[in-house]
Amino acid sequence: MKIKMKPLFSYNQSRFFSLKRKRIINYNNSMEMRNIICKAQSLFKTFKILLGFLRENREIFRFLEWIMRL
Repeated sequence: MKIKMKPLFSYNQSRFFSLKRKRIINYNNSMEMRNIICKAQSLFKTFKILLGFLRENREIFRFLEWIMRL
């Protein structure tokens, strides 16, 4: 005697849930990427500011070179 199991969700419902799950995962990944990009951009900006500052002040640049030599 076989007992027919009725699925918990219909095909369309299960498809909808899996799509929703994928969308949430993609959203999280994109948010992480956005955070990484923002951090990289801010680092780049500070680096550019530092470079401009060093270009203006050669003495500080020489001082940093001297520190690097130690």
